[in-house]
Formats: sequence, C-alpha cells, structure tokens
Amino acid sequence: MPAVAMPFSEAEARPSASAAPASPVRTPQKGARDCASIILEPDGRIASWDLAAQRIFGLDVDDAIGESFTCLYPPDAVEHGDPARDLVTALDEGSTLSDETHRRRKEGTLFRASVHLAPIFNRDGSHLGFVQRVRNTEGNAPATARGYAEMLAKADLVLRSVYDSILVQDASGTVVYANDVSARTFGFAHGPALIGRQLEHLAAAFDLFDEQGKALDFSRLLSVRDEMLASGASLDAALYCTRDRATNESRWWLMRFKTLNDERGRLELLISVGTDVTETVRSKEAARYLSETTRLLAASLDYTTTLRTLVEALVPRVADWASVVFVEEGIPRQVAAAHDDVELVARSSDAWARLGRGSRVPDAVETVLRSGQPQLHANVGTEMLASFATNEAHLALLRRVRTRSLILAPIIVSGRTDGVLVLSTVESKRQYDRTDLELAAEIGRRAGTAIEHARLYRDAQQAVRLRDEFLSVAAHELRTPLAALTLQLQSLRTRIADVAVGRDGERFQGRIDKTLRQSSRLTRLVDGLLDVSQVAGGRLDLHRQKVDLRTVVSAVCNRFEEDAKRVGSEVSFSSSGPCVGEWDADRLDQVVSNLLSNALKYGQGSPVSIRCTAEEDTISVTVTDRGIGIAEHDLERIFGRFERAVSEHNYGGLGLGLWIAQEIAHAHGGRVDVESVAGQGATFRLVLPLTEQTASRPSS
Repeated sequence: MPAVAMPFSEAEARPSASAAPASPVRTPQKGARDCASIILEPDGRIASWDLAAQRIFGLDVDDAIGESFTCLYPPDAVEHGDPARDLVTALDEGSTLSDETHRRRKEGTLFRASVHLAPIFNRDGSHLGFVQRVRNTEGNAPATARGYAEMLAKADLVLRSVYDSILVQDASGTVVYANDVSARTFGFAHGPALIGRQLEHLAAAFDLFDEQGKALDFSRLLSVRDEMLASGASLDAALYCTRDRATNESRWWLMRFKTLNDERGRLELLISVGTDVTETVRSKEAARYLSETTRLLAASLDYTTTLRTLVEALVPRVADWASVVFVEEGIPRQVAAAHDDVELVARSSDAWARLGRGSRVPDAVETVLRSGQPQLHANVGTEMLASFATNEAHLALLRRVRTRSLILAPIIVSGRTDGVLVLSTVESKRQYDRTDLELAAEIGRRAGTAIEHARLYRDAQQAVRLRDEFLSVAAHELRTPLAALTLQLQSLRTRIADVAVGRDGERFQGRIDKTLRQSSRLTRLVDGLLDVSQVAGGRLDLHRQKVDLRTVVSAVCNRFEEDAKRVGSEVSFSSSGPCVGEWDADRLDQVVSNLLSNALKYGQGSPVSIRCTAEEDTISVTVTDRGIGIAEHDLERIFGRFERAVSEHNYGGLGLGLWIAQEIAHAHGGRVDVESVAGQGATFRLVLPLTEQTASRPSS
C-alpha cells in the first residue's frame, strides 16, 4: 500500500496501553456504520472486530478474531506481499498510511475503500500493535456489481461445468468471478483463486497474438477493455492466441465481451467469455500445411530436390529442425536438412556422410524403419539423444543443439519404409503432442507417395529411353536391307520390261510393282520408327532453306498419284499464289505426305482437295476429304503417339503419322489443326510462320 502520511489525532496516533486489549475482543464493538476500526496484533492478527467491520466485510467476529488481516486484502495484493509491507512501513515511519484501494469481502468480491493504518505504542514507546480504519466508499447497500457477483457465485455449479472460460470484472478491472476453465487458463486449479486479482497481473505470464499471428502488446487488449468499461459498449467475437512464456504452449481463443450496467446506466460488470478453438485452428493449419506440402512434393519429379524443398518449408512453422534420413543400398544418408544455422546443417550432413556400408543405423531411426510407425518424444533426454546419434561427434553436436521435443515419422515407398522424417524443436521451446505427431505422419506418408511416383516416372523414362534406343537401332538395321531390296526390285522391274513380252511380262510386272509398293510402305513404317526416337530424344534437326511450299505439295501429289487411283480418289491441288518461307523441305514433304496418306486411307474413295494459302504472316496447307470423319472426343487424342481414332484391324499403320506431323510443325514454330464431324470427312490444316520461330511444344 503506498505510504501517504495522514496522521490521526494525537490520542489515536499514540494511544495508551489500555487502547490495545490484553486479549482478543470477541464482542462486536460499536462504530460508524460504514467505517470499521480494527485493532491488529504486532504480527497482523486481528485483535478486535466491530459491527461496522462485520457489515462491510461480511465476516463474523468469531471468524475474524485471530485471523491474519491479509484475509481482507485482494489475492494479488497478498501475492505481491502488500500486507507485510504496509505493516513494516507504518511501523518504520511511525505515522499513518492512507490509500484509496480495494478490500475483499468474505465471499471474495472486492469493494473500493478508504484505508488508514497506524501503529499503536505504549507510553514507554514499546510497540503494541496497529489500528486500521476501513471506510466503504461504495456505500452500505450492496452494489449492483456485488449483486451480480453473488448471483454468479450461486450459479457457479452450472458455470463450472461449461467448456468456455468465463471471467467477470467490476468497473475497476478487478476479477469478481471466474469459473474453473478460466482459472486453468492462468495456471490455477479453481476459479475462486482468481477473485480479487487484476487481469494485468495475470496476463504478465503470456504473449498475445492476433488472428494473423502478429504479436500484440497486452496493454492494447486492456485499453480495449478500458474503452468498453468507459463506454459500456460490447465487442463482437475476436480471435486471439496466447502463448505461455513458461511452457511455450499456445492456445487459440474466440473472445466475446459484454458489459452490464446498473439501473442508472452506470457500468457495473464486464463479462469475458472465451471459447478454446485451439483444435479447430490447428486442424485448419494442418490442412493448409498438407495442401502446401502436396504442392511442393508435386513440383518436381527429382525426389532429392523435392525433399530439400519440403524440409525448408517446414522450418520454422512446424519445426526448428527438419531432416530426412534414407537408407540407400544399406547405407543411412541424411538426404535433406533445414535449420536457421547453415553451419549446423553442414556439420550434421558431414556426420551422416561419414557412415559407410554396414554402418550401424541409429537406434531411434532403426526403430521407425523396422516398425513403420511414427515416434513421439515430447521431452528429449540424454538417452534419447544418444539413440539418435551416429557417433560421439554427432552426439556432441546434438547436445549443443539442445533438442527439446522430437518426432520421427516413417516415409513408406511401395509398402517399404525407406526413410524417416525427423522434426524437432529447439529455440522455440515448443513441445510436440499427438496432434503434431499425426501431422508429421501424414507429411511422411505424402512424401512417400511422391517419391514412389518419382521413381515410377524415372523407371518409365528409363523404359522409354531403352525403347527409343531399340527403335533407333532397329530402324537403322532395317533400312539397309530394305534399301537393297528396293534397288533389286527396281532393277528386276527394268530387266523384265526389256525382255518379257505378252501376258507373262504384264503378270511379272504387276507382281513386282505390288512388291515395290509393300517395300515402300515398309520403308515408311521404318522411317516413322526412326522419327519417333529422334523426336523423343530431341534430335529432330531442321535444315532450313528458302522453299516454295507449292513445289513440295505438288511433288507429294505426283508421288501419291497411283495410290489415289488405286483407292478411287481424285486429288486436286490449288494455291493462292507463291508460298515461300525458310523451312526444311524434306520434313514438310513428310508432313504433307502423312496428311495426304490419311486422307486417301480414310476418305473411302471420295475426292481429296489440297490448297496452299499465303496470309499476312503465315502459310497454310489444307487437306480435305469427305470420308468417315472423326468423332469429337477423338479430335485431340489422334495427335498422340501410337494413337488412332479407328480400329487397327480395319486400317493399318502404327498411329505415328499425325504425331510426327505435329512434332515437325512445332519444330518449325507452327501447328497442325483438325476440323471434323463423324461421317462427314475431315479437314487438316498445316500452319507455318513465314519467319523462323523458336520451336513451340505444348504440354501433352
């Protein structure tokens, strides 16, 4: 209590020895109705108790005599040692101490009071005790706040069973009611322990954050409270996070504030109701983390890079330290690690790198690898650290880090535990719980799935490379005998034309022509396989030169003249004028050949028209037939490798022609489009830029 000199009268300041009773007075003494005079022993025990004290404090004389006068102080004042300090100050100064402060009633409610404390001395100067006068400055009748507090005390049995925190303060900001949930929030077992305390003192042990996680000064929340106390307004729900500085435990609260006024409109009470929404907030955070984790894991098919990105994303939001340990070919390896201290990460990686084949896997890691179950170590001790160390040097490093809490989650790939995700807290002093374990286990599971997909992709890529290599070798090996066979057939055809006459000559000539056509078809198939390997391997080289596309198309039409007659189709060619550009003539010949070959194959003997058109910055070649057409759902698929819109039993080919045509067009910076309706034919359009452009390859 602040020392303010306000002496009583001389008789009051230094009463005679008879002023202090030789034994406690248990008969209520008369006095002013709203001003109690209380005699205290030198040690602060109550020696006399008048009727005014009984009315003001609600404490019977039998209950008061012999009790320490600390029972009249608010709990927080007792906690801070105010009663003993007041006695010492009054005695040392030998004068009256006065203050406008709070005192506590029997049921725990507080009231404003004017308090005067003075020492009592004998005539010989010996100390006999103290006299304390307490005047209730709120009046004798119970205030509205007191009435509310009494009602809350009666309803405590019900309020104690609710899950929300309920805290009631009077106009001075002093707690007049608190349920058990509220008390546990501040580290007390039961609500009455908070009564009489100031929220400022209770909140000193916590850090406060807003909904976005931004640190708040607790005085800001108190200023909002004070504004409400002054205005009598209520406050809608607001989300806050509190973090206990001692345990580092964080809790999220949805707070609602309501004011109550008396019949004259004066503020009496502020009711604060807090709903613990920690689990809800953490569930949302976990869902957000998992969503981001999935995105990161899907960003790359190089799982080593992916794991490094993952652990860096987990620090510091989920852990102070994050790493991934994999056992590859019997050797444990730390393939990724993240921490604010780069040097620490390097030293840890070096410790793991020193392990060779047959090295002992740390017990903690081995347990997870063997069981496939996540492990939670809420409080890490020396024994646990030793079980995670690879050697003495690594153990010394772990001791330096001072790991507080640890989680090891399995990374399961194709049904086998191949790795372990390690999460630990250090600087934050956060302690992991079962919720954190479940989150880590799910992250590990998703990491395992991503690694499995990456490995499958890698295996598929390897299989594709092997296939392309085989196709390339096979195509080269087949082209040589096919070329020789074609030359022999052409030579034989010439000789038969010179020597054979009559029907035999025509018969032999027809068979050789048929064989030559099959040889040409086989050569085109082999060339197609060779193109597959070249395109897939990025080896499709272009030899650009100035070309008039009309010349290329005309040559293709002439070459397919006999094929067109054989299927009963008439091929017509037209152009709008010169169609000159810098292109690879042989590759464009191949594109037009594939488009015309398809038109003749699926045109069912209908006319086929080809037209070259020069536009402002592009040249286009349009090939149109009136055959079977293409279903709408197949229009995009037919440009895929080995794809076709019809059964291979009815129409031959490998399904490579349109894919190769599109790839060649992309290499020129152009494209091949198609428009078709099933049963009404199809129109394919090759579009090429007049100027050389970078190859454009849309994703498959």
